[in-house]
Amino acid sequence: MSITYRRFITLLGLILVAAPARTIAQEAVDSEQTLTGIDYDEHLVEQVAAGLKVGIAAQAAVAEVILTSGYVPLNRTQVGMTTEPTDMNGRYVTSVDVVDGVVVVLFGNDASEDLQGKTIGLQPFWTPDHSIRWVCGRLIPATLFRLRATLNGGATAAKKTTVPDYALPKDCR
Repeated sequence: MSITYRRFITLLGLILVAAPARTIAQEAVDSEQTLTGIDYDEHLVEQVAAGLKVGIAAQAAVAEVILTSGYVPLNRTQVGMTTEPTDMNGRYVTSVDVVDGVVVVLFGNDASEDLQGKTIGLQPFWTPDHSIRWVCGRLIPATLFRLRATLNGGATAAKKTTVPDYALPKDCR
C-alpha cells in the first residue's frame, strides 16, 4: 500500500469520525433540557463536549483500523497508540483509552466535581450502508449493527459511561 494511499485512507477516516463527533459535541453545548427533575447544567455539558473532542483522535485511529483491516481493535496498541492512556488528555480529561473498540474518555483535571473520575464511552457501529457511526453514552440504536468485539459481553459505550444523565449530550442518552 503506497504512502499516498495510506494518507488518503487516514484523512478519510478522520473526516468520517470528526464530523459526527463535532456534531455530538455541538449538540451538547446547544441543548437545554431538564431530565427527571434535575436541571440542565450548561457548564457540565460544555465540559463533556470538550471531553468528546479530546477523544476524536482515538476515534479516527479506531475507525481507520476497522475500515482498512476489517477487525475491531481491542486496545490502544492495536490502533498505533502508546499503551499509556494518559498521553491523551485535556483541560477536563485525564485520559483516553480504547477497550474492545470503544473509546473511553476519563474526566479529571479541571473538570467539575460532578465529572471527576466519570467516563463516557464512544462506540463504533456499522450502518446499513457499511459506514461507521459513532454512538456515545447510554444510547442504544436499533438501526445499527454492533461490531464483533462488542458482542458477547464485550465493552459497550453504555457500560463504559458513568457521566450523570444531566451532563450528557442529548444524543448520548
